[in-house]
Amino acid sequence: MNILAKLKTAQLIIIISIMSIFSSRSADFPTAPAWQLKTQAGKTISLSDYQGKPVILHFWATWCPYCKKLQPKLVALEQKYQESGVKIVSISFNEDEGALPQDEIKARGYDFITALMVSQWLNYMVLEARQQLSLLIAKVKLFISQLALILITQN
Repeated sequence: MNILAKLKTAQLIIIISIMSIFSSRSADFPTAPAWQLKTQAGKTISLSDYQGKPVILHFWATWCPYCKKLQPKLVALEQKYQESGVKIVSISFNEDEGALPQDEIKARGYDFITALMVSQWLNYMVLEARQQLSLLIAKVKLFISQLALILITQN
């Protein structure tokens, strides 16, 4: 087998392996951390309110133009999979003082719930995501180094 064919085979193996890492049993990955946030009206919502239900978690801000473009697509996705019970839960963060996110959602013609973000929780979530990404990268690097060793020893 020439080197080009070996590289194509290696690329395919890497892609399949990365896909298997992502499709592993959910027990291989930690569950989402528990959270509780308040809505604009002062109602408390939490992750446990949606236990066992599919959720589209949407982080946004009233001033964000990209968020405004994304929201109709999220609503369409929710409608497409409504039989599964999927819900949009939006979390408004980094808002300007005096912003009223739930009012803004209603003004845009949507009715999904919006919680107000506190910066400490966001920092925790970013740290957790970074740790999970680092773990995934380490697994991929280990696999690639093992694959390289196999290819080298086959020559």
